[in-house]
Amino acid sequence: MFLLVGCNKTSQNNKEDFFLAYDNLQTDNNTKERILDSLYGAYSQERNDSTTRKVFLKLASRYERLGLDIKYYNAVNKVQLWASEEKDTLDMARSLWYKGDFYENRQVFDSAFHYYSQSEKLYRLYQKDTLNWGRMLLYKAGTLYDTGIYTESETELIRAMNIFTKIEEKWLLYRANLLMGLNLEGLNEYEDALKYYKLALQQLTKLEKEGLLKDNLDNSYVTCYNNIGALYDKIGEYDNAKEYYDKGFSFTELKGNPKLHAMLLNNYAHSKMLSGDYSKEVDSLLSLSLKIRDSIGHEQGIIASKLRIGEYYLNTNDTVQALQTFTQAYSLSLENKSLLDVLRSLEFLAQNDKVNKAYYTNRYIIFRDSVREIERTTKNKFARISFETEQIKQENKELLEKNTLLLLLFFGSIVIIITTIRTYNLRLKNRKLRYKQKEQLSTEKIYELLLNEKAVEEEARTQERNRISRELHDGIVNRLFTTRLNLELLESGNDGLKNKLLDELKDTEKHIREVSHDLRNNLFSESKNFNKLVEELVARQKNPYNTKFEVIIDKLIEWNKVSDKQKVHTYRIIQEGLQNVNKYAQATKCFVFLLKRKNKIIIRIYDNGIGFDLQKTKRGLGFKIFEERANELNGELSIKSEKGKGTTIEVVYKKKKT
Repeated sequence: MFLLVGCNKTSQNNKEDFFLAYDNLQTDNNTKERILDSLYGAYSQERNDSTTRKVFLKLASRYERLGLDIKYYNAVNKVQLWASEEKDTLDMARSLWYKGDFYENRQVFDSAFHYYSQSEKLYRLYQKDTLNWGRMLLYKAGTLYDTGIYTESETELIRAMNIFTKIEEKWLLYRANLLMGLNLEGLNEYEDALKYYKLALQQLTKLEKEGLLKDNLDNSYVTCYNNIGALYDKIGEYDNAKEYYDKGFSFTELKGNPKLHAMLLNNYAHSKMLSGDYSKEVDSLLSLSLKIRDSIGHEQGIIASKLRIGEYYLNTNDTVQALQTFTQAYSLSLENKSLLDVLRSLEFLAQNDKVNKAYYTNRYIIFRDSVREIERTTKNKFARISFETEQIKQENKELLEKNTLLLLLFFGSIVIIITTIRTYNLRLKNRKLRYKQKEQLSTEKIYELLLNEKAVEEEARTQERNRISRELHDGIVNRLFTTRLNLELLESGNDGLKNKLLDELKDTEKHIREVSHDLRNNLFSESKNFNKLVEELVARQKNPYNTKFEVIIDKLIEWNKVSDKQKVHTYRIIQEGLQNVNKYAQATKCFVFLLKRKNKIIIRIYDNGIGFDLQKTKRGLGFKIFEERANELNGELSIKSEKGKGTTIEVVYKKKKT
């Protein structure tokens, strides 16, 4: 209750007291989590300052101890956002550092490297926190080592060690020397690796004399001795290796660190095997190492133990047990996505499993190539992150310089611009007045010319329409009329044929009269109701098949925005389509659609008649008429038909007002 009641107090001392009280609480993790959540909520309402941001970093570290990763990340992210708002370089650097730790613990090394690089850049620019600058260089080197990029890791370590040497930071210098030894060992530079391991030991000795870091010294000594022993094994100096393993076992507190204890046991047993010792003692050491690793659930260690045990069985001629153990190691490696252990397992199996040799050899080659590709891609990714981090820094520097110059130029030019604008505006006003007068005169003349041209055009169109109408009416209609009269007077033994010819002549005469009438009265002018014309056209349709004709016209079509020419072609396409239905379709239903889609008009004529095969049917006059009309409309023609399933004719064109 003390913690929750005290949340509203804002002094730094009180905030430190909260965390001291929290750290001394004897309670379960769920209660601790609720307390941290309460603190988080309370401090979220406080002012964004360095003290509050420090509290959130402390909250993050407590969440991490409880294994609450997401809450840890959220607290760190809040610090980053707030630090960015206040342009606090140190808090921004710390938040990036914490994010790097978040991804490092999850072995997402590229993300960890990215955040460590960002943090290192800020510490480097700040130049007042050299210790953490060196620490970030060390962490970057660690992520590079973890991904097998030894040379680049070595470069970062040299920079870090120069800093630690200047400020006499012995503990971090120990860690840097130890990591340098691991890198050089990875590069097979064993002599130099041994030198750095011994330098790491020297730093531990100095720390021990100064009475510092007592809790960490024992484990650090054992780690160094283990690494030196493993190095001597690689170069075949097994007596020297045994000497350092024995030094590691001499620490009484070793069993308090089961992971380190198991590793030392496993390596010592392997060293004895390398020297030709396959006694029961070796078997016991390997079994004890595996048992410890099983008890703490150390998957990576279990794989390492099984590989060593498999080697032991091989060398004691127990091939069946060896293959079984290697297979277990292979399965565990796959589950843990430990590619290097997968390779080692497959290598043993390919060499010793005679039955499945081809299978394991093929798998080994595939995984080896995959590992190489991953290493290459990872190396490129880390190089790109480093390059981008430095590039951003350089770009920011150049941008700052450019902005400074631009500001000077801007303020220097602003006075000149204001003076120039005032003078120019006065001149511009006078010029605009003169232009406006000229523009009005020009507009009046242009408008007058357009009116005259429109009148002449309309007169010419009317005269031509009347002339064609007269020709049709006075010439062709009269001749047809005379022919019909003569045909009626003609004596014939075939009255049926005579009557049929007379009917056709009457229809032709009627059609020509309609055309003549339409031309004279401008059938498709804006004053006419085009919808009604189409509806009347469809309503007049009749044929021997009693086809039911229907028309559907979209009410949104604005025919006053469609040119007369387009109306004519639309009407004629419908007319020709209906004529085809009457002649050929044998349909019971026919639908005519006029639809609007944005600025386009769709003509669609559908019947449920007998249809035809588009590929086999010869394209006659009807097809050509549709194509010509569609071309005149600058539209797209589509004809779909299938025997027994009817026919659909569709023309799509853009409406245009002339």
